[in-house]
Amino acid sequence: LEQYFAINIVFEPLVGELFRSGFLMQAAAANHDFVTPAVISSAEADYERNLANTIDLIYLLANDEKHGAANRKLFQGWVKKHGALADKAALGLQPIWSMPHSKPISFPDVRAQSEERIGQILNELGLTR
Repeated sequence: LEQYFAINIVFEPLVGELFRSGFLMQAAAANHDFVTPAVISSAEADYERNLANTIDLIYLLANDEKHGAANRKLFQGWVKKHGALADKAALGLQPIWSMPHSKPISFPDVRAQSEERIGQILNELGLTR
């Protein structure tokens, strides 16, 4: 469950989407690559489905009448643990934004979108960053 949570709730919004949507999609379009966005769009649709399933499961566990409080405490610990790792990974990607000649969106802007996205997801679950 921890891996499922870490990947879908923490890693994907902070690292996966940052790289796919914030870099690959932007760089592909700027370089007249119309195949990569089609492939990435399919991957993003898969993730959205996985995210919806994960949110449903975690919401049920976090709001369980008997174990909800303990589950929320556990999930909050996972956010902290895996959030730190994802932040480090995301910041490690920053140098690639300076590589392409065309820079349609800056790393700080994409990073801010990632932070907003994970905030929305965690808010839906009653968790914080």
